[in-house]
Amino acid sequence: MQRRPLGRRASPARSEVALRAVGLLVIVIALACSRRGEPVPSASASSASAPVPPRGFRIDGEPFAPAAILATGTEGEASWRLTVAPKPMTCDDLAASYPEHPKEDGALDFWLVEPVGRGGSREPWAYRSGHELTASGARSLVARGAMLDGVTVNEDRIAVKGLELSLQTRGPNPRLYQHDGDLIARRCPRVRRPEAAHPQPKLTLTLDGESVAIRGATLRDEGGKVYLRLTRAPHRCDSVFTEGFDFYLDLALVGSPLKVSHVALLGGAFPESATGSKGKETFVVDAPALGAAPRDVTMRVDGTLDAGGYAVAMKGEVVATRCVVAPK
Repeated sequence: MQRRPLGRRASPARSEVALRAVGLLVIVIALACSRRGEPVPSASASSASAPVPPRGFRIDGEPFAPAAILATGTEGEASWRLTVAPKPMTCDDLAASYPEHPKEDGALDFWLVEPVGRGGSREPWAYRSGHELTASGARSLVARGAMLDGVTVNEDRIAVKGLELSLQTRGPNPRLYQHDGDLIARRCPRVRRPEAAHPQPKLTLTLDGESVAIRGATLRDEGGKVYLRLTRAPHRCDSVFTEGFDFYLDLALVGSPLKVSHVALLGGAFPESATGSKGKETFVVDAPALGAAPRDVTMRVDGTLDAGGYAVAMKGEVVATRCVVAPK
């Protein structure tokens, strides 16, 4: 008895028609999925999906859900310090310790600054520095990576778009703090610095034509020069300038009578290259002999200096507190 064949070999023409039908079916399915917003099936069932990068905060790779994210800063300045805490924290807690860091184990904070460009324009927001907080104090962090797409400041919150942070502790057994994605912090009131303000109503100071109100002025001797320091936020001789000051200006004076050596714009809003001496030949300084000067020194300044491309113009009277080093 003759066996009935189990199948018949397809002709080349029929195979081509079948392949075209399969291809058309795949296209129809893809179009239908795209209209419904569904993912399009992969052409290869065996291909693995790309891993989705983790979002939010992580410590040594482990997710970390903060109990509070708060933002504060110095009254009269523009930068913001964001504090990320594992336990509940209030704006009053920040204000009680500012400008020092709150003492909280497992927390961190970091500064975001809005640099001032040439001509007074505002440049994109940027990361400046970060600290790991502990019950005994704060330790600075090393930035392995720090990028952001923008900052929006509202009445009650500060939104950071596309914040990518990779901050590492120093020393042995380092810890790594990371963040990827958007971040929203509660906006706390800015804090008035504890130093008494010393406004300078008889001084006009402009930066690229924009007026800057001065609320602090000191004179100090350092390295054979005398430095006149002017600040927008108040300061004293013992103030620490590493955090909370967007703007301060050092006018270096030499000789007898005093003459300008150079000027430097400092603080979070300016690059390290914002210094120079162009214009010093015509810059006028009228100051008493400091050897016999009282604690508050009255001096007159008049001229314009180029601080690395920034035009710093000063005219009028400055009353500066002289910083005297106590005898050992």
